[in-house]
Amino acid sequence: MPAASSTPEKASPPPVKMTHSVQAGAFRTRGQAQKPVGTLKKIGYPAGIPPVTDSRRKSWFTVRVGDYPSRGAAIEHANEFTAREKIASAVRPFGKL
Repeated sequence: MPAASSTPEKASPPPVKMTHSVQAGAFRTRGQAQKPVGTLKKIGYPAGIPPVTDSRRKSWFTVRVGDYPSRGAAIEHANEFTAREKIASAVRPFGKL
């Protein structure tokens, strides 16, 4: 039998909660959102299409290119993304348009 270790294992830090995303578009159909997402993925962005419902209960398919733990971090990345890619972006809380 192996001897028990006398040094305790360090606990992993809790995962960081992501609260905001950088949004590069919003479309009424998933099909409309797929082309820009494909383009963004090809150039290396972790793009996705999370659906969101607005205050009038209309569904939107948003193009999001990153998740961040604070509004400030998301704004910084949105500004970098817009300057680099020449694509308008906005910072949005998770699950909101």
